[in-house]
This record gives sequence, C-alpha cells and structure tokens, in this order.
Amino acid sequence: MEDIFNIGKEIIKKYPLEIFLIFASVCSAITSYYLFYNVSPPTKDAVVSLRVSSTSNNIQSIYVDISGAVRHPGLYQMSEGDRIQEVIKKAGGYTDEADTGYISHALNLAQRLKDQDKIYIPSKEETASGSYLISSAPTENSAADSLISLNESEENEIESLPNVGKVTAQKIINSRPYKALEELYTKGVISKNLFDKIKDSLRL
Repeated sequence: MEDIFNIGKEIIKKYPLEIFLIFASVCSAITSYYLFYNVSPPTKDAVVSLRVSSTSNNIQSIYVDISGAVRHPGLYQMSEGDRIQEVIKKAGGYTDEADTGYISHALNLAQRLKDQDKIYIPSKEETASGSYLISSAPTENSAADSLISLNESEENEIESLPNVGKVTAQKIINSRPYKALEELYTKGVISKNLFDKIKDSLRL
C-alpha cells in the first residue's frame, strides 16, 4: 500500500500540469452534466400560460346594459368580441316570462357586442300587446351597424365617408386599433375639421 502511495507521489511530482488539466476537465464535465440534466426547459403548460396571458392583455373591456326578462338585469363588464348570448348567460338567463319564440326570430344571439350596447329581452306579455316593437330589438340591420367601424371596416367602406379618399382611408387603417373616435385627430390621422364632418357616421 505504501509503495502505491509513493508511486502516486512520484507521478504527481513528475506530471503536475497534466494531472491538473485532467482534474479540471473532469470537474467541467461533471458540471456540464448537472446543468444539462437538471435545468429543464419551460413546460408546455408554462408556454401556453404565457401565450394566454399575452393575448389577454390585448383584449379590451366593454360595458353592456341588459334588461327586461332576464334574471339579473344590469350593467355588465364583458370582453371585446363577446356575443349577445354570453351577456344573457351572465345575466342569469331568461326568466319564465321571456318570449323565447320572439327572441329566436328577432335577436341574433351570435352578434358581437360593442361598448355601450343596450340589450332588452321582451316578455310574452309585451310582445302580445304590441308594446315592444320588433325594430327596438338589436339586429344586424340596426342603425349602429350602418355606421363605419374604425377598427373593422374595409378600405372601400371608409372611402365612402365624405372627403375621405384612398390615402386617408389607408392612414385610418394603419393607425388601428382605436379606443375612442377622437383618436382620429389626436393621433394626427385626420384634421379636426374633417373629423367633425364624419364623426356622426363612425363607430369603434
């Protein structure tokens, strides 16, 4: 045993640099192995969570007033892109008095909500007596839908506005999204004078 120990000491004295380099290489290999196998990449769930969080930050909140024959009428905070069906569900659904037959014909439940929408659900008594007019129900052909949408309308639709040509229409599209109509002139897209001429024909 002592002979082996003496031989080891002689080898160390004779080859100190080589032994140091071998020792350093082994330590480096062990460290690399530990880092490679113990630092795992983000899991699939974590990546999905990040994507959802990022997407959610871009969704705008809107406020919708729903009343009539629903269980919990009132003002509800919804997300941009939600449908009429979703705010009805959030309001507790229809009451027993709701005229569901009328609703299925006059109300498009798949229609997207807009900020400041007013949704009214009529009762059977109201529709039978004629006190609730069909024209008052929100439909795809309502007055609001005839307005030009700053965030959704195509270039040719925007060009139909007074004094708005192809160049201005493209500037309006390039400056999307808008959170308020007034951003058309506060962002410098059009002049205040032109805005005053077309504002009554616009919606978000």
